[in-house]
Parts: sequence; structure tokens; C-alpha cells
Amino acid sequence: MALNLRQKQTECIIRMLNLNQPLKQSGTANEEVYKILIYDKFCQNILSPLIHVKDLRKHGVTLYFLIDKDRKTVRDVPAVYFVQPTQSNIHRIISDASEALYDTFHLNFSSSIPRPLLEDLASGTLKSGSVEKVSKVYDQYLEFVTLEDNLFSLAQQNTYVQLNDPKAVEKDIEAIIERVVNGLFCVLVTLGVVPVIRCPSGGGPAEMVASLLDQKLRDHLLSKNNMFTEGGGFMSSFQRPLLCIFDRNFELSVGIQHDFRYRPLVHDVLGLKLNRLNVQGEKGGMKSFELDSSDPFWSANSSLEFPEVAVEIETQLNKYKRDVEEVNKRTGGGSGAEFDGTDLIGNTKHLMNAVNSLPELTERKQVIDKHTNIATALLGQIKERSIDAFTKKESDMMMRGGIDRAELMAALKGKGTKMDKLRFAIMYLISTETINQSEVESVEAALNEAGADTSAFQYVKKIKSLNVSLAASANSASRSNIVDWAEKLYGQSISAVTAGVKNLLSSDQQLAVTRTVEALTEGKPNPEFDSYLLLDPRAPKPSSGGGSHVKGPFREAMVFMIGGGNYVEYGSLQELTQRQLTLKNVIYGATEILTGSELVEQLGLLAVFFLTYYSLKRLVMACKEDTKASAQDEATEEICKTELESRRFQVDSLEAELLDVKAYLEFGSEEDRVRATATILRYLRSKARALSIPDLPQMEHEKDGGSSCIEDEMLQSIEMVTGVLESLVRRVTEAESETAVQKEMALLGEEELSRKTVQIENLSIKLQEMERFAHGTNSVLSEMRERIEELVEETMRQREKAVENEEELCRVKREFESLKSYVSTFTNVRETLLSSERQFKTIEELFERLVTKTTQLEGEKAQKEVEVQKLMEENVKLAALLDKKEAQLLALNEQCKVMALSLCESKDKPPQFELSSDSFIFHQLDFEHITGLSIYGSLVWLKEGHLPFPSRNAYSDTVDYVIQADVAELQRQLMSMVGGQTEEL
Repeated sequence: MALNLRQKQTECIIRMLNLNQPLKQSGTANEEVYKILIYDKFCQNILSPLIHVKDLRKHGVTLYFLIDKDRKTVRDVPAVYFVQPTQSNIHRIISDASEALYDTFHLNFSSSIPRPLLEDLASGTLKSGSVEKVSKVYDQYLEFVTLEDNLFSLAQQNTYVQLNDPKAVEKDIEAIIERVVNGLFCVLVTLGVVPVIRCPSGGGPAEMVASLLDQKLRDHLLSKNNMFTEGGGFMSSFQRPLLCIFDRNFELSVGIQHDFRYRPLVHDVLGLKLNRLNVQGEKGGMKSFELDSSDPFWSANSSLEFPEVAVEIETQLNKYKRDVEEVNKRTGGGSGAEFDGTDLIGNTKHLMNAVNSLPELTERKQVIDKHTNIATALLGQIKERSIDAFTKKESDMMMRGGIDRAELMAALKGKGTKMDKLRFAIMYLISTETINQSEVESVEAALNEAGADTSAFQYVKKIKSLNVSLAASANSASRSNIVDWAEKLYGQSISAVTAGVKNLLSSDQQLAVTRTVEALTEGKPNPEFDSYLLLDPRAPKPSSGGGSHVKGPFREAMVFMIGGGNYVEYGSLQELTQRQLTLKNVIYGATEILTGSELVEQLGLLAVFFLTYYSLKRLVMACKEDTKASAQDEATEEICKTELESRRFQVDSLEAELLDVKAYLEFGSEEDRVRATATILRYLRSKARALSIPDLPQMEHEKDGGSSCIEDEMLQSIEMVTGVLESLVRRVTEAESETAVQKEMALLGEEELSRKTVQIENLSIKLQEMERFAHGTNSVLSEMRERIEELVEETMRQREKAVENEEELCRVKREFESLKSYVSTFTNVRETLLSSERQFKTIEELFERLVTKTTQLEGEKAQKEVEVQKLMEENVKLAALLDKKEAQLLALNEQCKVMALSLCESKDKPPQFELSSDSFIFHQLDFEHITGLSIYGSLVWLKEGHLPFPSRNAYSDTVDYVIQADVAELQRQLMSMVGGQTEEL
């Protein structure tokens, strides 16, 4: 996975805001705690491009303040401090803790806090009794500003001036180098990687930074708990990045020249700072815009040329227009469209889609409006300053190594600000190998005529002449101290640039830094870069020079520019990753991100420092020679020493006053700037005139011819300083007439460049059309918003109805499914019924017959009822007769019993009954067969004297049984008769 510095730093800041607790996958802490954030100005710049107010709210930060502001006590709330480890911040933290402003203090320092400051913090809180308030102290190693995923700045201002200041002593240089190394170390700790380091050799700032960084990394890796996560001492170059360190003097021209791509143009012309810029609005107010990775148009088109960006803005605007028209058609907002009230579900869907797409359309409209305003502001500056012409001519100069004199003078006398012309003149000096004195004088005259401050131009010209004279006198043994000093400080500056541009600038206008990084990441032998220093902090330190086990190729690289970087180099390096197969990612950083104007201003400051120091050096040398020539005259020597000391003090005063001039010129308003500058320059001019030695005429008569040469040199040195001040005076005095001159020059420039500005005019027309359309779109959008608001209200009501309709629809669907099954069943039934219709007809016929039969049976029933009635009457009679017969039988039974008893008593023994085959005589009585005997038969048997009973009791029982059986038989017969009649009925 490619290194993403912005993501890494954002994760560290979010963890810090959540009290350095482990985070969940959603990016928030397990327990939400409301807190207060305290930061200093530097850390505010760190947070500004990464964290917005809504992000602070998301992570529980309710209030945020600068540490140097007066704050009130907030009880029971923890405070998160994110500050630099400085003495003033430590004192303020101790004061806040002693006053118990907050419940607990979570201290986070942007870099490692030195031990003396940590001891001051401990002793201060201990004395105030607030040591328990300090929860924890963290070294966050976040002392750098990340502007994009692969772009960072150490935010160390004026590093180029400080490193190249001729008055800087070794201690000052070491302090600056250490600050740069600490910032780079913070970047590497945040990324969690230990890179392989390459830099140009020769003892410059790049080599000093590389060596100190290598030693710092080695010392840190020796500790057990180091902060680098990667393992292994000799990892593959595909897993470790390559860190290339350069000095701004390596390619000075890139930082000065004009560029016509969108991102460098916005930075140079509109002053992009911390991903924000201010643009003049239509009604006179200032509009603030943010340009970062959250802006899709900026991410996709920032590397394009400005005309291509204008075309892309028009394309996006037309696309937005089509989408708005499509939404209007769907919602009935367009002309000729009607809102169909019958199709409620379809209209509701269209309205819901329109409401859902409204935030996206609004966001796209805001992005288009933002870049339209930016492009309009850029176009106005381009037309006014003729930036496109400067860009093309500067590119041609660097490619050809020079420019035609007529074309050069036309550019200096045409359109453009004083700074544009000064930058163009400096690019002319850098691009030419040999200096044509007449051309240089003409350029200086044109700059003076335009009212430009030529300090930076004089500085570059002087340094280049020193390099030429140094090369000419390389074999001479009579070089002076000033030449030695120039060789030490500037030996690799302008000469390195002019030589490097011709050698490294390829046919496709690839920058020297880009070509060098490409060669170093490939790791192949190359005579141009084999002399570069190679340092690997993970490898054993070699005894002689550089050396490493890892030499490439590399998949990832880091490029750091000491003295100020720019968006031109950043864009070129990003294009390299898209063009090369091996190198996949390049992170670009610098001590600060500078525009061309800011770099030229730093060159102007160096010019003042250099000329002042050079003049002072010449004065010292002249005084030394004068002292040797007039050693016999002690009074003259004392006067010279006194005058020298007074002149030194006055030169220091001049330097201080010049710094005040720069401050007024930079921060004051135009009117205040002119007044203050005029007053200060009058004072400086008087001081410059005072530099002339009062007793110089008398000294001239007393000295010989040799000393007069020295005095001439002293006067020339004084005149050099006076010339610089005179240029500043002319700049102020000509400020009032600058507007009229600029108008005349603008008219001349418009006539000369009319053919070259056709494309820009077309773009202007297109942008005006886009502006008019944007105004029209705003009105349409406002009307659409009102329409949408009304539709939203109606949609809310319809949405409620839609919910009810959906529920009803679900119920209807369920009923429809059941009804469908019912219908299928009914269809089968219908088919069955249709097939049974004929049967129904037959049943009707049968029913008619049944009715007829029923009528007949009813008649028969009536007859049967009559018969049954008769039978019932007969049955009653028979029942009475039966009762009578039963009574008779009972009487007869008693008589029989009496008769039998009488017969038995008349004889001596019981009779024996024997039956033969003819008479049916048997000894025992079978009751089953006796049931068939009638009473009459029994009586016959008795009359004949046959007694089939063994005893008297048996006879009596038999008679009773026979009677009962006969009665039962009669009842059965009667019931069968009655039942048959009833069934027929």
C-alpha cells in the first residue's frame, strides 16, 4: 500500500483528540468524552487543512481556543493541549493548571519536548500543587503541515535567507539545520518508515541535513522502544522509500518562473495558503474558498493548463444544466410539463428522486460556482498582467539558453506588474551562459523605468559575476578573502543552476529535480549522479564516505527541498509516477511553499544583506591598507578606527531600517506604505550621505597616490549602498504616477499582444456566458427550490398516504392471492356446475315425478291412517279381550292346578310317563320345544291323562311359561301388523 501522509497525520490527530485511546473501526473512541482543545498558532496551521469544525464536534470537542488568549474556567471537563514545546507555552500550561481552568490536562507536543522544558513543567506544576491535574504528556511528532496526500511543508519561514545570509555564523546555521532535521524526523515517524537517503555532495545544506538526519535515525534505532514499525535491517528497496534531499539553489529558476497550470497559477496569482484562498466577489466583498482533496474538480483538473480547465468548467456546467432540466421535466417544473395527478405513485417516486438528488446538485453547483469565480479572477489577472506571454517566453529562454534583445525589451516595457518584470529579468540572467553588459544595462534601465526594486536582480547578477570570476581565477594564488567567502556560500548557486538547467532539462521540459529523482530511484549506474551521497540508517555505518546495501530500484520516494518548494515541482513529480512503471508514489515536501514573488523578495533581502556586508568588508580591507600606509601618523589611524566603528554602527542601523521598510511594504496599506516608506527612506538617505568621511578632502592631500585608490574604492562601496537606497527612493516617488504610466503601457501592450490574446478573449466570453448562465441558473434554482419546498410538503402528505397505500396494497395483494386461489377453485366448480346442469334438469323432472308420487302417497297415507285408526281400535279391543283371556287363563290355571293335585292324591304313587314313538312320551321337558305348544294342546294332554311333568311344581311352572309365551307371541304379531301399516304410510 502506498504511503499516504495526509491519512497518517489525520489518524494521529484523531487519536489525540480522543485522549490517545484506542479507536473503533468507525474512527471514534469507545467512550465519548466532551472536551476542550487548546492549541498555538503553529499547531492551528497543522489542524486547519486536515480537521474541520464538524470533525471536532464528531470527536467530542465542544470548544477550541488559542493558548495565548484569555480563557474562563470550565469545571469537570478535560482539556487537550496541542502546542509546540516552547518556553512560553510551558509557562502558560503551568499557569492554566495552577488556576485549575479544567478538570484534567492532556498535553500533546508537536515534537519531542526537550528535557529542560519537561523539568520546568514538572517543577512548575509541583510548586503550584496542580501536578495531579496533568493526566499524561505525549510527544506526537506532528510538527509539519500536510496540504495534500503527498505534499507537506515544515512551515519554517525564511529558511533560504537564513541559510544564505553572509552574516550568519556557524552556530546559527547549525540551529537552522537541526530544526529542519527535527521536522523531517517527525514526518518519518508519522509514516513509520526509515528511508534510504540520497543528496548532492559538496558540503551544502542538503548534505548537512542528510548527515544529521542519518545520525538521528541511527541513534533512535538503537533504542529498544523505537517508533518505526518496519522490521529487518536490510529490507528490500521495494518496501523502503528513497529520500532525496536538495537545496533551493539546485534549481533556482523553477521557484521564480511563471507557470500556466491551474494549481501553480492559483497559488502564484491568488495566494493559496493552507488550501484556502480569498477572491474578490461580485458585490465587492471577499469570498473564501477551500481547495483540497474533498473537491473532486480540483483533484481531477489541478494539473491541467488553464485553458483546459476553463473548457472543463464549461463541460461540467453544461452537464449540470442537463441534469437540472431532467429533474424539472420529471417533477413538472419545466416549461410545457404538467404534474400528472392521476399517477400518484409515479409522481411520488419522481419527487422523492428529485429531493434525493437536490443535495448532490447543490454541491455540484457550489463547486462549479467556486471554480467559475476562481477562473474569472485568474482570467482578469492573466489579461491584466499578460502572464501567458511571460510563461511562454521564460520557457523558450530556458530551452534556447537566451532570448532576442528586442523581444526581451518588449516584454519588460509591455504589460505586467513590476514583480512580473523583475522575475522575467532574473530568469533572463539565469538562462544566459554569458552576460552581455549592454543588455544587462538595458534591462536595469527598463526595470528602473517600470519602478521595480532591482535589489534581487543586482544580487543575482553579482553572484553570477562572482562565480565567473571564481572560475577564471581558479588557478590564481592571489584570490582575496571576499572571493573565498563567495566560493563558500555561493559556489553551487547560480552556476549550478545555469549548468544544471542545460544538462538536465530534457526535450519534454522535464525539471532537473524530476530527472534526478527518476535516475536515483532506478538505481542504475549513472556518471551524473554517482557522486551523490548515499546513506542508509539501518545499515552499518561505513568507515569511508557513503554506502548502503540498498541501491534500488525503489517503488516509493520522498523529495525534500531546503529553502522553499513550489507547486510546479510537486506537479512534475506526480506526473513522473504516472509515467514510470517502477516508481508508484512520490511525497514532496519543503521547508515552506513559496510563490515566485516571495522567493524574489527573499533574494531582495539577501541583496541588501550581501551588499551591506560586501561594502563593510571592502571598508575594513581599505582601512587596513590605509592603516598600513599611514602607520607613522597615529592621529590619522585613530580617526580611521573611530570612523570605522561609527560607520559599522550606522550600517547596522541601515540594515534594521531596511527590514522595517520591508515590513511596511509587506503588511501596510498602499497609502500608509507610501507615507511610511517615504519618511523612512528620507532618514536612510540622510544616513547614507553621512557615510562619507568628513575629513576625506584633507586626508586626500596628506596621502600618496596609492592611498587615493583605496579611498576611491571606499567611495565606490558607499555609492553602491547609496544606489540601492536611491532605487527605493525612486520607487516611492514614482508611486503616484504609476497608474498613468501603467495605463499607457497597458494600451501599448494590448496593441502588441492582441493576436496572442484571442484565446483568452474567447475564454472571457465563455466565462461571461457561464456567469450569465450561473445567474440564470441561480434564479431557476431558487424557483426550483420554492417549487421543491411546495412539492416536499405535498410529498410528505403523499408519502404518508403512500405508506397507508402500501399497507393497503400489501393487504390487497394478500387478498388478491387468496382470491386468485378462490377464483381457480370457483372456476373448477363452475366447470363442475356446468357439467351438472343437465343433472339438475333431470333432478327437476324427478322432483316433479316425486311431487306427483308424494301427492299419491299422501292420499294413500290418508287411507292407511284410517286403516291404522281402525287397527288401533281393533287393537284396543284385542287388548281388552287379551286381558279377559288372561283372566280366564289364570282361572283355568288355578283349576288345572287343583285338578292335578286331586289326581295325584288319589293314587298311591306318582305316575310315570313314557312315550312311545307313536304317543310322544318323554321323561324330561324341553322348554325350548314347549314354546310351540298351545294352551289348547296342553289341555288336551291333560284331559287324556298324559302328564309329562315329573312333579307338581314342574307342571305349574310349565303352565305359567306356556301362557306367558303365548301372550308374548300374540303381542309380537300385533306389533308386526301395526309396524307394517306405519311403514307403508
